[in-house]
Amino acid sequence: MTKENNNLNFDTYRIPENAVFLDLDKNIDQKQSVIDALKKVSDERKIDLNISQSRSFLKSNNKYFFNGFSVYVVSSGIMSDEVFLNLKILSGKNSPQIVLLAHIDEENEFIWFRGILTNNDLSNLSNKKTTNQKLIIPTNEFKGGIDSLLTIIQFLDVNALDNIKLTKKVLEKQTIDFSNKIFSNIFKPIPIGIASISALVLGPNIISPQLRLASIPPQEISILPTLRSSISIKDSKICLISPFISSFEKNIGKSEISFDQPLIFSKTPLKKITILSNGEIIYQKQFNEEVFSGPINWQLEPLKRGKTIILRITPNGSSNRQYAEIEIKTLPNNKFIELERLTNSLGDSKRKWIKSINNNIKNDRDLGLALLFSKKAPEIKTILNARKFILENDNCPKY
Repeated sequence: MTKENNNLNFDTYRIPENAVFLDLDKNIDQKQSVIDALKKVSDERKIDLNISQSRSFLKSNNKYFFNGFSVYVVSSGIMSDEVFLNLKILSGKNSPQIVLLAHIDEENEFIWFRGILTNNDLSNLSNKKTTNQKLIIPTNEFKGGIDSLLTIIQFLDVNALDNIKLTKKVLEKQTIDFSNKIFSNIFKPIPIGIASISALVLGPNIISPQLRLASIPPQEISILPTLRSSISIKDSKICLISPFISSFEKNIGKSEISFDQPLIFSKTPLKKITILSNGEIIYQKQFNEEVFSGPINWQLEPLKRGKTIILRITPNGSSNRQYAEIEIKTLPNNKFIELERLTNSLGDSKRKWIKSINNNIKNDRDLGLALLFSKKAPEIKTILNARKFILENDNCPKY
């Protein structure tokens, strides 16, 4: 066995810890999705949240009242580093008290509330500029996440927070280029004050990986010796990703799986795979002149709980009598999982697939890999990049 590489990490996509996952409907206006996300957070935290829309802003559809506080809701893509605000809304007679920024990721179906700006915050910003009746602000100037908004609307009197008052004349003078500041630290100190109560709440939490494939090094399994074997010692092992081998007995690998359709995944090019049950061959795949390595989804009827089968793997360039052997046992208890039922329960939800792969990669490597390479998995960038990384990562020992 090779020493396990615990430093093998691959982050295919990074999302904020406090992202709100929804089944986003592209036919629904983005602002409505933002409101739905706010309602979901308030329900989960058991916070009374009364939402109404300002009548004078029905056409623009982006100014709301949250528990009496007037809030200008703006949204952008998850990777946006700047956001455009409507100067007419900010400088009008009924200007809002708060600007709330929501990042929307339609592909991975989540909304992240990056934070807010108040009158005091906007007045003190030096890295803002205007163009075509728009105020352009770096997204990292929005602080506090959703907590900053909820703190204000729960504990502050409406009259204690000023409406935003920025004139066009003032804004036109402040057209400083902020291109070098876009990636500045979002955790820089925020002045404490009533008009900037977002300072009372920490900014966006440290982001964590959405799909982390950690500690998935291949294993080495020896080819069983035979009297007619002519294979050299240095070529006598196979680089295997799945199934995971927990122990060896007389060079035969022992694997225990928790589900009924195990994935077969060798990084070593294969010539043939054979599956036996009760000493009889129930499946055999010959790759002939092909050079094949990679994941092979289960081709037989799903296994029953408490079942034992034998998997034989013959590497390319070997005779049919040369193979590595793995004894695979399925769990006999009620925790045994039917893979088809699990994938059907995930449906088309990208969020559910990512969450299930994450949980199982950490706790059940074989099941996590089977989900990752499942033909039912949504072909989104997060999953495709993860597959590509595992397939192309050359971390096998050189025999």
